[in-house]
Amino acid sequence: ARDIYRSFPVDDEYHAMARNNLACLTADAGDYAEAERMYKELIMISPPLIDAFYNLYILYKLSGRTTDGVKVLVLMNERYPGNIFALIELGNLFLEKDDYASAEKYYLNARAVQGDAERRPGRAGRDVQLGGLAALGGRREGQPDRAGPARCEAGRAVVRLREVRGA
Repeated sequence: ARDIYRSFPVDDEYHAMARNNLACLTADAGDYAEAERMYKELIMISPPLIDAFYNLYILYKLSGRTTDGVKVLVLMNERYPGNIFALIELGNLFLEKDDYASAEKYYLNARAVQGDAERRPGRAGRDVQLGGLAALGGRREGQPDRAGPARCEAGRAVVRLREVRGA
């Protein structure tokens, strides 16, 4: 399977996702340096693959490279400003460090981005194809509705922050 994945070019979304899957297998096999290189390649293509941002963040987080992980999330948020997952993860990181003001900023920003996308249902075209909350709220025909889990995660983040602050 690895040889087949490696043979795919990364010049379209389908093949880029196959290469992302190879990077995941590579990380699972313990070759973190090679997985990192592959994820970085995928975030440098045009358009960058959003899954590679998140997977690179997870790789950094699991290896204790939190600062590098934060940089990836910030870049992910810059490239995909309609995606709430980077904002939620940033909020979670600050919550873990007891920096409630920063956590709240990211959680509330995620809710604002989410609300903005929900006021524009059914957006089509490139924004939907590239992912982000537009894809969650305005899905392409035949795609499952993923807005529910995103809404729940943003809501849980704010509730979690309030619970921690109240404790």
